[in-house]
Amino acid sequence: PRSRRVRFYFGKHRNANITSRRLRRFLGQLSRQVRGNGIIVWDRFQAHRAKIVTAWLRRHPRFQAVFLPPYAPELNPIEPAWGYLKINPLANWAPRNLSELVGRTRRQAQRLTAKQRVLRGFLGRGPLFSCPN
Repeated sequence: PRSRRVRFYFGKHRNANITSRRLRRFLGQLSRQVRGNGIIVWDRFQAHRAKIVTAWLRRHPRFQAVFLPPYAPELNPIEPAWGYLKINPLANWAPRNLSELVGRTRRQAQRLTAKQRVLRGFLGRGPLFSCPN
């Protein structure tokens, strides 16, 4: 609330499914990068609701998990974020291999973190979020 800064954190996993243990490690990394309180917006993916994840959240009360309603992709701010990346910096580009795709996607997603107006637009488009300008 003090910084009023919207951030976009993500993880990539080549040839692997997202499990509760991987998500728990991601949360550990996130807690080292984010100072102060944070709100994590999640869909109802099973790993987001796993015991290991809910136990971690209880031990780290500075993070609050907010769950979207079920079957509501139009409310999920990650949907327009990935759509933006696919339509803008990654459009009309054919990677030579998986490594090239992963690398460029990571770089473009990192660049997106600096675009506050765009990130606020992803949050402000749904009725569940209000993000001050």
